[in-house]
Amino acid sequence: MNGVWAIRFLFFLSGASALAYEVLWTKWLTRVIGVTTFSVSTVVAAFLTGLALGGLLFGRRIDRRGRPLRLYALLEVGVALSALAFYFLLPSLASGYVWLHRNLGATGGSILLVRVSLSFLALLPPTLMMGGTLPVLCRREVSQGEGVSSSLSALYALNTLGGVAGTLLTGFVLIERMGLRGTLLAAVMANLAAAGVALLLDLREARKSSERSADSGSSQYTHHASKTDPAKALGSRGILILVASALFGFAGLSFEIIWTRALGSFLRSGIVYSFSLALASFLLGIVIGSWIYHATLAHRGGGVVALSVLQTAIGVCGIVSLLVLSRVDGLPNWVAARLGWEYAWGEWAIVWILASLGVMLLPSILMGIAFPLAGSLVVRQESVGGDIGWLYAANGFGSVLGALASGFVLIPRLGTLESLRLNSLLCLALGALLMVALPAPGSKQRAGRRVAFAAGGAGVLALAFLLIPSNLIRQRIINSRPGVNLYYAEGAAGLVEVYDRTGVEGNHYRKLYYNGTSYAGSTQNGRRYHKLLGHLPALLHPAPRTGLVIGFGSGMTFGAMMLDPRIQRVDCVELSPQVLAASPLFAGDNADALNNPKGRILQGDGREYLLATDQRYDLISLEPPPPRFAEWSTSIQWTFTVSAAAGCDPEA
Repeated sequence: MNGVWAIRFLFFLSGASALAYEVLWTKWLTRVIGVTTFSVSTVVAAFLTGLALGGLLFGRRIDRRGRPLRLYALLEVGVALSALAFYFLLPSLASGYVWLHRNLGATGGSILLVRVSLSFLALLPPTLMMGGTLPVLCRREVSQGEGVSSSLSALYALNTLGGVAGTLLTGFVLIERMGLRGTLLAAVMANLAAAGVALLLDLREARKSSERSADSGSSQYTHHASKTDPAKALGSRGILILVASALFGFAGLSFEIIWTRALGSFLRSGIVYSFSLALASFLLGIVIGSWIYHATLAHRGGGVVALSVLQTAIGVCGIVSLLVLSRVDGLPNWVAARLGWEYAWGEWAIVWILASLGVMLLPSILMGIAFPLAGSLVVRQESVGGDIGWLYAANGFGSVLGALASGFVLIPRLGTLESLRLNSLLCLALGALLMVALPAPGSKQRAGRRVAFAAGGAGVLALAFLLIPSNLIRQRIINSRPGVNLYYAEGAAGLVEVYDRTGVEGNHYRKLYYNGTSYAGSTQNGRRYHKLLGHLPALLHPAPRTGLVIGFGSGMTFGAMMLDPRIQRVDCVELSPQVLAASPLFAGDNADALNNPKGRILQGDGREYLLATDQRYDLISLEPPPPRFAEWSTSIQWTFTVSAAAGCDPEA
């Protein structure tokens, strides 16, 4: 047991640096390939896929070789060096993407394939090595006499806790104070420090082992793995648990995305740091759950029944979260009344923390228990690394599919509420499947109880479908906004709403909301600054012929630019098709911009388009979102500069 907690602290550092890298890589790669939902999702998917493949590759490797600490140190050095290499290769990656973009065209499946391929190629080396650290260190602890369940749960908890620390420190402190490059160097130094300490411990343990085994010529690390294929050796029971683990991962990431999107619809998802706070709340639950398992369950054992109950409970939590979400819109006023703040950063941070914990904490705790519990059922003492690698890979690939499916299929096609119910159905069905398909030895009476329990879970689901209205979330969101709803649509990029309101003098105006934030409106101030951003560039140019507008919004900037008789064509790049679909509601204010023959709509990310296109324009302007939500804008510098100069509508 010597050095167990020292190594676990190093694994905490590994988790912190891994999440710091993910934040940095997402920022850098979205500068290269744009900030579309597809681009960001492919970066995350590439990160998770690399972790899964690394766990599979190095888990099997460590079962065949000794000295896990030495391999862990090499992996940490490899992560640091490949992260530095990525930074220096980034300019070449950007120029390569631009070349491919121009040769393949700006739209269609070909350019999506380019995004995915570049993300995978760029992130595969470091994430492969990150993925190998968990099975390698678990192999080492088991070699030292630690139990498989205890080791897996403790390492998983501490690594995830490091991820929480890395997410919060990177998003809230390091980037602001040290910049992106300084934050990268801090993460690299954490990896190298972990590698250095691991090497010293390895040398010390190897020397002691050599002294003890001088007569026999053997080593405490010697391990002869079976030549049987680990996947086959797991058997049908193990394969089913791996499949269940993949579905755990699918449901977990899907729940996280759906909950965050739903919270953003009520609490303004554009608030800076809101996503970091939601992610940290989710990961904190994983940490607590893993540690609960380590402290109370790892030494008592667990079985299929416990895993089935957990999955059923997660499904029930998913259904209950619908009711919690339907009440979260009152939280900002509740917090503001007690703190006396209004639109302050601190208030919104507290609101997001409370809302995220209220929705995510309990189910994520259950998820944190489920992963090491599944490991206790499938990981064997003689092949710890390989079995954990398979478990990690199954869970990781399921997480990738869950993230992509929820963002691009479930939410756009079914909506938030139906996506949550479908995910809850998956968990309840999985719980019932495990209960029935993997019966533990026992009497027929016990078997009957298991079937009854599975049937009860199905009954809970059926009751939930009957009692919860199909439009619950939509209606609560609409009721939380002032005015009459005219348009409501969810897409991959976000939720778009339009409301008709009555002003203090009885006049009517309209407001466009994007992910819960008022982005545009037909108030007097709104019309003035939106149209000014179209007219002013044309007035300052001696002979404009072509123009470009980034972001359609209400269409007023786009329509105003086309009113200049000297201009022959104006292009507009818009990320959300739902925003374009709402355009007719602002046709009277934007001069029916969509039907103007001078105009052309290009769907996509504005920054990506400017980076990759060889088209040149006389005028470039934008219809900006509010500056305080600039983290998700297509051009953060333009948003701050132009909006400040124009004087943004206070309500927007």
